[in-house]
Amino acid sequence: MDIIGTIYTPAVFDAEGNVTTEPQALPGWHINTPEAVAGWEQYQVFPETPMRVYAGHPTVCYAFPDEAAFTAAAIEAGLLPAPEPVEAVPTEAAP
Repeated sequence: MDIIGTIYTPAVFDAEGNVTTEPQALPGWHINTPEAVAGWEQYQVFPETPMRVYAGHPTVCYAFPDEAAFTAAAIEAGLLPAPEPVEAVPTEAAP
């Protein structure tokens, strides 16, 4: 799994090398995998020119609404471990 994260458009420069258009963040949290992930069909995208691909192997591209949505889907698919539960620390009552 290749976690790309936020993808940005390239900056545009004028003839003197000055930035005329700043890079812009594309919506979503982007992930590439060498194989399709069951249950992720709704997140699959088909970019004309993917940011990164697997050399010599098909690349499946996904765009999630945000990192939290990706993390939840990856845990559900068994691709990331579930977070360890944190035990609450008892607090002492003020007198």
